[in-house]
Amino acid sequence: MEQIKQQQQDSTGDGVDEFVDSDQEFQSNPFSQLFNSLLEAKTAAKRFKNANDLNQTTLIGQMKRNHHSSHQTIELDITQDELIVNDVIQRTLLVTGDKHFSKRGHKISLRVPRNAVLLPLCNELSEQHCCLTLDSVDEALMERLTMDNIQSNVITFHPSEKDIDCQSYHVSTAEVIEPSAVSYLFECHRRARLILQQLSNDQQDSRQAVVKCKTIVATFAGSCLLTPDILGSQDTHRQLDSLLTDSQYSGTPELYEFLKDVLISYPDAADIMQIFEQSMLTIFKVDSLKYQDIHPKLVRLCNYSQHERLIKLVIQSGHWLPGGINVSGKSYERTVLGNLLCYSSIVPSLPLMQGFGFSMLHAPSPDFPNPIMMQPSQEELITNSLRSQRQYIVELIHTVFKSSLKASLECRGHVLDWISMCLYHNKLRSSSASQLHFHELARDGFFLNLISVMVQLCAPFMIISSPKLLKIDPAVCMAKPNATSARGIFRLNLHNETKLAEQPSSENNAVNGDTEFGFITEIFFLTHKALHLALPTTLNVYKNLMERLAKNMVSTPIGLANPNLRQEFEAGVSQQLAMKAHLLDPKLLEPLLDFYNTTAAWILRVSNADGKPYHEININQELLSTSAKVPDKFAMLPEFIADSLSQFVIFLGHFAPKILEMQSVKLEPIVICISSLMGGSNFAKNPHIRAQLADALARLIPNTTHNCMLQEIFLESKQMQDSLALAVLNVFVDMERTDNSVEFEQKFSYRHNIYDILEYIWTVPVYKDKIIELSEEVTVDERGLKDVIFLRFIHLLINDAVFLLDEALSTLSDIKKLQQELSEQGLDDQAKQEKSQQLNFSSRMARSLNILGNQTVNALTLLTQSIVRPFVEIGMVDRISSMLNYFAVRLAGPKASSFKVKDFSEFHFKPDQLICNIALIYIRLGRSERFCKAIQEDERSYTPQLFYQIERVLNKLSRLDIVEEFKELHDRVNKFVTEKEALEAAMPEPPDEFLDPIMNTLMVDPVILPTSGTIIDRATIVRHLLSCQNDPFNRKPLHLDDIVPHQELKERIDQWLKDNNIIRSN
Repeated sequence: MEQIKQQQQDSTGDGVDEFVDSDQEFQSNPFSQLFNSLLEAKTAAKRFKNANDLNQTTLIGQMKRNHHSSHQTIELDITQDELIVNDVIQRTLLVTGDKHFSKRGHKISLRVPRNAVLLPLCNELSEQHCCLTLDSVDEALMERLTMDNIQSNVITFHPSEKDIDCQSYHVSTAEVIEPSAVSYLFECHRRARLILQQLSNDQQDSRQAVVKCKTIVATFAGSCLLTPDILGSQDTHRQLDSLLTDSQYSGTPELYEFLKDVLISYPDAADIMQIFEQSMLTIFKVDSLKYQDIHPKLVRLCNYSQHERLIKLVIQSGHWLPGGINVSGKSYERTVLGNLLCYSSIVPSLPLMQGFGFSMLHAPSPDFPNPIMMQPSQEELITNSLRSQRQYIVELIHTVFKSSLKASLECRGHVLDWISMCLYHNKLRSSSASQLHFHELARDGFFLNLISVMVQLCAPFMIISSPKLLKIDPAVCMAKPNATSARGIFRLNLHNETKLAEQPSSENNAVNGDTEFGFITEIFFLTHKALHLALPTTLNVYKNLMERLAKNMVSTPIGLANPNLRQEFEAGVSQQLAMKAHLLDPKLLEPLLDFYNTTAAWILRVSNADGKPYHEININQELLSTSAKVPDKFAMLPEFIADSLSQFVIFLGHFAPKILEMQSVKLEPIVICISSLMGGSNFAKNPHIRAQLADALARLIPNTTHNCMLQEIFLESKQMQDSLALAVLNVFVDMERTDNSVEFEQKFSYRHNIYDILEYIWTVPVYKDKIIELSEEVTVDERGLKDVIFLRFIHLLINDAVFLLDEALSTLSDIKKLQQELSEQGLDDQAKQEKSQQLNFSSRMARSLNILGNQTVNALTLLTQSIVRPFVEIGMVDRISSMLNYFAVRLAGPKASSFKVKDFSEFHFKPDQLICNIALIYIRLGRSERFCKAIQEDERSYTPQLFYQIERVLNKLSRLDIVEEFKELHDRVNKFVTEKEALEAAMPEPPDEFLDPIMNTLMVDPVILPTSGTIIDRATIVRHLLSCQNDPFNRKPLHLDDIVPHQELKERIDQWLKDNNIIRSN
């Protein structure tokens, strides 16, 4: 027996020839000596011939090789059609029923594999007609799959040397003897598919044979899964699951066609359920969120989603939508799709009530367990790994969504329903109560992944030049669902959302509830809704976390010596790194920026009735003008689109400016859109949204530290050059016209960003010229000063400066007192704690007030470089002069020491810069005699010693460049002081009818207020109307253009002056 085994191992597998049946041949073979008689040897040979392990390496095969020359060929008695079918089956299944496979000669229709499995059914075929037919494929497959020892039945084809490449091809032994039934059948199907691709259209007979063979294989695969017992111990369902998760074939066209043909072979839904049920059960399990657990489930679902009948099984399961009565947003995390979307490095944060507010209790991330000791290179390695895994997971989830949407209209409806219902049940994420309901809402990582997928779904039509973009219909935002309405309206349900612009009459914007809206419209607005729920909350969590960490860093090392504080700090750093890995991933942020940029281009197109692209719009006339008409379609847009867009840009500017720089070449639409909505009160009615847009634009403004690449847009865009100056002035002024919707203190923080934009504008000549053009609109006609935007702008600048600097200086005085009290001995602990709290509060206030006050005075300093006349018109000149006088007294007068705190820089207090700027404004406006006269008429602050005090400070600061000019101004003012003294000495008491009812001074230019009939001096009412457009005596609406000159009274006043020999300067 050992000799026989050695012969089997040494065998080269030349093939199996016909058996030798003569007694002499059996007796001459050593194999016959193992039996008691010649009859027993023949019986055994026949039994081995029919056995499953018959092959060229058996002793029988060796016997046949001894009696047949390897060069001998066998001529087959079969037709060409039969040969084609045989060779197709042989090449597809890697099996043969031809005992003369190795000696076929030139009787070959296709290149055949050099190795194949000899089937027992060969014994039922004649030597000259030993071909396989399509009718025998089932039997061939059954024999191949039920073989106990496949390898022992492998035989080899030996073509001639010259014909080796044209007649045959190499196939690996592993492929030939594949033991897994499902894998083998899949490979058979794949080989058939490959043969079809190689055959030309002219080879119709061969193609038909391949198609039929492929179909039989798919049907047999289904049978093996329906009745796995026919294959003995093979677990075909596990084999199918392994195939679905095989990285080599998952998601490939080969696997797609294989599953497709299986589905076609079994039209009965019950059969399909039985075939795929066990594999699907693994998808429905909601367990670990680790990559190694999520990935296999997702791969299976990707393969299923490509087939309508399979994805329907998933949809019809009880795991597609949350079950039960009390469905919450968080319950969507336990659905098939939601569980996959939860994959994220972000550790869920729990809100913890502390005092009167909330802070976030952060658990440390398992990915960053010891962040304080972690090296930057290690942190980068972990971050890149997390991002790479997340990107791959999101790409697979996108494949699931995309394939499911394309599977059928019914499947598309179910997917959109899932998205819609998920957003609906998580609607509280966009409210201020989101932290109160955190346990009911889906987590941040879930929503970041969802918006990544949805933005990818929109990518095919979110191209600025794409005609598909025009298919987005804003009318869906006004449609109300009813019993017969289209499903798309129900899914969106946007009719109750706050709209961006003022609404026209309901008749104009009424939308039929049965109107059908296309997929592009639905997915576009669903994506924006998802962004609105995802971004603001998540971005604020990250921002608050960073602020909290920064605050803790200030207490280092003393504060972090406390073990609890240190543990909290390390947990916060760990969470920040984990959140950064997901939230600041360029692969997340760049597509979002592209989406918003295209949205901006679409918004601009909708903003004009003609549908012109953004680069053809006259922004000043069509959006920024107070008379600009809002198109009906634009009026339908929900406000949250502009809200989330601006918050996203602000976030990028703060935490990821490089993303803006890298995308700067194509960001012109978003820059123009933000600027236009910011400046167009008709198109964005909410002042808070407009202020937020100003903040976003300030993040895009080029400066020395970042966004330099955006410079090209601001320098070359004609729309920006024409409109930015007016937009800035509009939003600055409109912060005051908000009917108390903006708190008094809040407007100053809103204007902080506008000052940044204004400073940039002044550095670019083309924008500076536009500001100067707007200032030239300030004119005086027969009715008086014309009410224009620039006049209101400078009036509010002066008001802001007065309030901010006055409050800042008063607060600094309080701080000085508190600092002195805290340095005194004798204070008990409670008193020290109270005063320390007061000092901390006052310090924060002082910093804020000084920053804003400095910006306001800087703006006035910039403007007066090139603009003078509007500041010295009646109604303005006394305001600017009294402001300068007041702060000059406080900064340079004898009481300046009252606000000299210990450290000016701690409170952003810059008295030297302030006094120099005030002096510069004095000098520039001092070219006007009206201004010089107004300086000395300010009885509240002006004294003859004031300018000497200012000169002393300037000399102390070595600002000799302005001292001489300031002295010249001083001389001009003194001339008017002398005239005033002479006038006052000669002037008798004026009649009461000549006195201003508010200021109680002699009127210069009396006017009548038509709303109340009151007579008042023009300068007094102008000051009032620039701040508040109503009659101060009855609060009725009143505008500058409404006031009526009282010419008759003016003439009587002039005559009275003349009668008293008083000459008054113009």
